Order: sequence, then structure tokens, then C-alpha cells
Amino acid sequence: MQEFTVTKGATSVILPISIYDSSSVIGAKLAGLVFNSASLTAYYNRTGAAGAATVITLVTATKGTWVSSGFIAVDGTNMPGDYELHVPDAVIATGVDTVLLQLKGAADMVPINIKILLTALDLQTAASTVDENAAATLNIQTSVGGAAGSWGKATTDTLADTNELQSDDVPGLIATAQADLDIITDSDGVILGAAGVDKILDEVNTGAAHNVNNSLGQQIRETRNVLVITSDDCPASGSHTTSNVILATGEPTGNVAFVHDRLSITEGTNAGLNAIITGYNGTTKTVTITPAFPVPCDDTSLYEIGPGIVHAQTNEGGYDNGFVYISPSGSTTAQVGVDGTIAVPIDDGSFANALAIAVEKKLSKFDVAPGASITLAASLDNKIMDGALYTLALGGQSISNTLIQNCRNITGIATGAAQPAFVQCGMGNVTLPPSNGFVVGFSGTFTLGSVGIYSYGECQGFNITGNPVFDFNSLGGATLLLVKWGNGIQLNNMAAGDVLNITGDGDIVIDATCSNATVNIEGIYTVTNSGTNMTINQEARLDLTAIQNTVWDAILTGALHNVPTSAGSRLRMISEVVQVDSAVDDPGAAATTSTFNTDLTEVDDFWNDALIVFTSGALSGQARPILDFAQTNGVITVSEVLTSVPADNVTFTIVSDHIHPVTQIAEGVLATQLTESYAADGVAPTLTQAVMLIQQKVGDFAIVGTTLTVFELDGTTVAATYTLNSDTAPTTTTRTT
Repeated sequence: MQEFTVTKGATSVILPISIYDSSSVIGAKLAGLVFNSASLTAYYNRTGAAGAATVITLVTATKGTWVSSGFIAVDGTNMPGDYELHVPDAVIATGVDTVLLQLKGAADMVPINIKILLTALDLQTAASTVDENAAATLNIQTSVGGAAGSWGKATTDTLADTNELQSDDVPGLIATAQADLDIITDSDGVILGAAGVDKILDEVNTGAAHNVNNSLGQQIRETRNVLVITSDDCPASGSHTTSNVILATGEPTGNVAFVHDRLSITEGTNAGLNAIITGYNGTTKTVTITPAFPVPCDDTSLYEIGPGIVHAQTNEGGYDNGFVYISPSGSTTAQVGVDGTIAVPIDDGSFANALAIAVEKKLSKFDVAPGASITLAASLDNKIMDGALYTLALGGQSISNTLIQNCRNITGIATGAAQPAFVQCGMGNVTLPPSNGFVVGFSGTFTLGSVGIYSYGECQGFNITGNPVFDFNSLGGATLLLVKWGNGIQLNNMAAGDVLNITGDGDIVIDATCSNATVNIEGIYTVTNSGTNMTINQEARLDLTAIQNTVWDAILTGALHNVPTSAGSRLRMISEVVQVDSAVDDPGAAATTSTFNTDLTEVDDFWNDALIVFTSGALSGQARPILDFAQTNGVITVSEVLTSVPADNVTFTIVSDHIHPVTQIAEGVLATQLTESYAADGVAPTLTQAVMLIQQKVGDFAIVGTTLTVFELDGTTVAATYTLNSDTAPTTTTRTT
């Protein structure tokens, strides 16, 4: 939380703000933002306001020149990540004491929360006068200071970095203190002077003396205790470098202390600089920092260590979302706070280090990168292992109450008093305690390790060389539940008391090693039972072959199979197109390539113009139009001869297509009277027009001089005229009309 104190009703206020980079592991600021950066938004809320927060539509601005809702970088090169926010006057208008603002949404941006304390007193100009002679100006924000450990020194230290102020209302408390000082009087009634104020500010702020609940002294002291973990002078002894700072001898001895905290130099060499602590040696009292300081610190440097901003979004010190991170080529050390983070994952061959860090940080989750291969060398109880495309060798360890998910292949032996669970994993050859699974693929032998319930849902076999094997290990009291199982399964070593409950589809092979056990089946399965005295309850089993036969043997009727567009309805309609299936019935061998007897009994001409298709024998596949059908002996005559004589009892199908034989087509063309018609000169004629003109030109015409006139059927109407090239010996004619 970044906090500012502003006078109520002030105008043209510009706030300096800092924005941090969420992708940085060292707490770097985020440069390059502009008023219209993608997804960047700003909102404010005045205390007591009803409804949703109010949007601030950011606009561009000139640095140092206020414009309502302006947003501009201070200096992208020399001060990256620092910006000016030009606060609209309405935000800080009179009427409330506090306003909250938030900027968020841009890529890699840590959301920035701003708290504005609105006071009736202008802290930059207010003065407390002793009297007209003293005229001592009191300005709390510029005059605080004093000896180390004093109230004033604590206030200075507390306000040293407003960007890190995250708790109590220090500026508000100071404003209260200034107002109180304005009315404090000595015993003689004279207003307290500047020297008295300094004495108050130089008061050593201790728990023994300043412990009145909710008092200014107590809250200032507690605020500093939150924001400053420790502070001291850098010792003269020791080898300071630009990236290593020696702390005072009284600092903690453990190597975990201070990692990812913030180191600030408040006085002396490197004063005003901040860095993130990436490592700490409790023996030498040396912190390793990033970024490095421009020059080494020395005995003039006064340091403070406060809570860092690195990974503030998760509060897990780099272990984002509470995970210890593992990769195929990570760190082989176990430095808490550094190794196993998302930035420095643990090497998959050093999983023991990942476990050690999890214990130290009280974490229970592991994120495994693709390609990693982990072998357990210690128990993995009460944990979560997640990731993608990694492999896991169980190593004979306990995985009690552990969730393992998204593992490409799990192998080996595991134990566990409480059931582990597997989600979206692949199983090779494993031996497991009673367990649960969901969407698991089995490719090897799954051995049940102990008596209990094994429950797996929506799983299937992936063994390309055969069915996966479930080996009951002759336990005599194990129950395997396979719900919505897909593909085949083989059962080995089932004994009395062992039970398989399975639903789904596939095939079940019961090995000869099984005896006196129970298999309950629900679904579409084929069963091969080589076991002895097996109880197989199949009442709910659907026999796939029987289902297939029932479907294909069903008689299609309009009464039962009439749902529009259904398979039954469409098959029925197709069957109605195929009129009949029959056979040649010509035992006397009287058949020819065009005529043969059949067992059909319909009336004469019933099958005329239909299509007969032979479905067996030497003529199988041949089709011919039926020229004639006679009821006596069911004689069929085809219009086009067959390639051979149909043998007795060969089968055929008659399709209801109406097909005219060639003779009918010829008769229809040649015996049909033409309708008189003539094409105009220069226009292509129809067949009828061409034939008519030819006929009339041959039989009904007159020649006068060089003109040949063709008449229509009535002998008078002109159908066409031609011009001859000679009236005595013409050799050519040309149509003119």
C-alpha cells in the first residue's frame, strides 16, 4: 500500500508512484507503461461511497504539469518504474477522510494500491508558533529526527520508504500529533516552543514507556516493528563487496533468515539504495544482494532490513501457490528460499532436496516440469504431486493420502495406510495399496498390494500387445471397482473373497490362476473364463454378439420403425425400393440368355420395366431391364441378353426402378408422330425441325427463276426460301428466309 497525505479540497495534485514487475524475482520495477497500455485500469473509492468503485479514465500528460487523470513515466531510462498520477480534483474533494485508489491489469504488473489521507491541515505549510517572538515553524514531515532509538528517529525510519508502508496510518498519526502539539501549553500558559517539540521527538520510544493501548507512541513503535525487522551499523571489519554486505554481529545465525527481505541503506555509503537479499550466511553475518550496489558498503553505512516485495502475490517466498518446483535440469542444492522456487527449480535427481525444502517451508505440493524423472527415496505422505509429462518410480515408499496427477508413467511398489489417489496418469507395472484413480491408463501389470478397496473410474487399457493385467495377489479380501472401464482386462490370482465389480465395455479374460472369486459385470463385455469355481454375475451384462444379431435380424415395419431420419426408418425405405429377393426356378434347364423361369407369382406384366440384378452364381452383379413378365412359371424376359444362361437356384433382386428396354426406346423415338416446326434462317434446328425441313424440301417445293420455295404441310404456307446460283443448271443453293 502506497500512502499519501493530502489536504482536503486540494487541487492539481500529482502523486509520485512506483509500479513493480510481477515477473521479476528480485523485485524490479516495471518500466514502459503509458496511459493507454493494454488492460491498464484505474479506480477510486471515497470512504462511505455506495456502489461500485469509480473509474479513472487515464490520459496522457506532461511530467510536472497537472492534467486531470494524467499518467506519465517520471524517467523511463534513469528511474524506470516510477510514474506520476495526476489525481482528479473530485477524488480528493472535501467530505471524506480517506480515499483508496487502485491501478492494475497491465502485463507483468503488480497491482498498486494507494491510500490518500485527507486532512483539514496542510502539513507542508502548517506552523506551530510559540509566540510572536519565537515564531518557530513546526513542520512534522521535515523536522523529525534525532538520536538513534528516539521517537523522532523511529518516525524518520518509518517514513523512509513510503512505497513499503503497508500497515498503520503513520501520516495520519503524525497529523494527529501536530494538532495535539498546537494546543499543548506549559504551566505558565505559554504555547510549547520548538525546543519542546524536539524533546518530544527525541524521546526514546520503548515498550516500557510507551505502551498505552492505541496511543500515538505505541502505534508508532509497533508500526516500525512491522516495517523494520532489524537495523544497525555495518561493522568496520569484514570484506564488504558490491553484492555482499556484512551485518552486525548480533544478527541471527540461521541461514534461512532475511532471504527475500529488503535491505535498505539509510545513512553513509550507498545511502538511499535498496536491494533484495537472495542469500544469508548466519556464521559470517553476510547477506548476498541483487542488484549489486555501485560501491561496497563500509562502517559509515547504516542498514535496515524489512519485509521484501519479492513474490508478494503468493506470500510463499518464491514458492508460488505453495509449490516446490522440480525440473529435469535444476538446482542440486537445498538452499531454502532460493532452490525449489519457480525461478530456481530443484533437479529431478535431487528430489530429497525438494522434500527437505517442503518440510522447512511447511509446503505440501510439488510441481514437476515435462521430461522430469523422479524416483522416491523417502515417504511422500500427505502431499500433492502435479505437473505434466513426467515419470515417477515409487521406490517402495509410502504414499499415504497423497494425490498424484498428470504423470505420464508410474512404476514400482508403494505402500500407504490411507488411500492415495491418481488423476490423469499412466500406470506401468505397479504394486499399490488400496487406492483411488480417475482417468488412468493401464499398460502393464497392476498388483493389488493389500486387502482393501481399489476404486478407479473412467479408466482404460493401453497395452498394445494385450490386455492390462490386474493381479489380485491371492489376497482373499480385495475389492476392485472399475467404473466405465474401456477396452480389455485380464484377471490373475483371484482367490475366495476377492471381488471385481466392472462396468463399461470390452473383453474380460479370467486366467486359470483364479478360483472361487466373484466377478460382477455390467455393460457390453465378452467373457473368457479359464478360472475354477468362479462366480460370474452377468445379469447386467450386455452380450455384444446377441445385440448385433437382434438388430440385424429385426423385421423392419412402418408401425415400429417410423421415426423420421432414424436408421430404422431409412433402412425400411431403402428396403421398399428393393421390391423382392428371389431365385431362378428352372430345373428343366429351359432357360436362355434372355428368358428363364422364376418362383415369382405376381400377375402378368407386374415386373415389366423393373431392373433385375443377379446376386449369386456366374451372373452375380449383372443387371438388365425386364421386358416382360408372365405369371405362368414366373417367366422373365430381359430386353438385353445376359452373358450366360442363368443356372437353376441362382438368386436375384428386383429393384423398382422403371427402366425402358432399348426396343421401347427405339419404338418411342421412331414411331412417334412429329409436330410440325421449322427453325428460322441462321438458327440451329431441333431434330424435329431438321427432319421436317428435309422432308418438305424433298417433297413440297417450287422453283421460279433462281428462287426455290419450300412449303409447309398445307402446301401453301412458305416454310423456307432458297436462292439458286443458276436458273438453268444450279449447283448451289443458299437459304434466304
